[in-house]
Amino acid sequence: MSGLALALVLGSAVAHAAWNLFFKQASGGAVFTWLCAVAAAVLYAPIGLVELGRGEWSQELALLAVASGFLHLLYLLVLQRAYETGDLSHVYPLSRGFGALLAAILAILALGERPSALACVGIGLIVLALLVLAASGVHRRSATAWALATGATIAVYTVWDKNAVDDFDHSPLLYFWINLATIAIALGVIVWRRRREWSMVWSSERTGVLAFGILGPTAYTLVLLALALAPASHVAPVREVSVVIAAVLGARLLGEESGLRRTLAAVAVAAGVVAVAVG
Repeated sequence: MSGLALALVLGSAVAHAAWNLFFKQASGGAVFTWLCAVAAAVLYAPIGLVELGRGEWSQELALLAVASGFLHLLYLLVLQRAYETGDLSHVYPLSRGFGALLAAILAILALGERPSALACVGIGLIVLALLVLAASGVHRRSATAWALATGATIAVYTVWDKNAVDDFDHSPLLYFWINLATIAIALGVIVWRRRREWSMVWSSERTGVLAFGILGPTAYTLVLLALALAPASHVAPVREVSVVIAAVLGARLLGEESGLRRTLAAVAVAAGVVAVAVG
């Protein structure tokens, strides 16, 4: 992997962990999440419109992207519930690790893949790290449950998006923009009855909304740029350094308990994902 590709992937990891930090600290519930989706869709619109101008549109792409949008909407709502009761350094590594583990298991059971010895070691390492993370949140079992549910949604949308973009040869940029627009529209319907709260949540959480709107698409775009320069088998594992960054942010900036143990578990999660991807 070239230095530029590595910098892009690490930048994506930082951006992803950072928007989760804002997401964790925010109030406003579904209204906040909707405002974040609107901000991301609007800020990403120029890229989406450029892709439209290049003739990347197709009905098949739209249908796949809309379905992906609903999967990502479920992910955001479940993640929000996890953060309501759990710590960033607990929820983020647990959900990302479980998502990677579940995706690997699904690939073995549903697709008939046969993991190498190194991949099996990686799976074992992830399982051990998840047990440590779950134990660190033993007093907040609801947070652990919601984090695991978040991981399940991660596994589902990961498999769906990979199939949609890779197998059908669609534009990932336009696909992502339609995804964002779908989240904004669908969630807008859900929070319509709470429209009196919109201005209040915007006033109190403007920084978090704009941070999500910028950092979310940035994390995704940086990964796409890195994939143009390096193999996916190199990019995907390095991106998982975000679990370590999130654990450190939670311990250092938010003063969360069990900081060292969770950070070490996050390192183990990242190492396990790397082993699975490489193996």
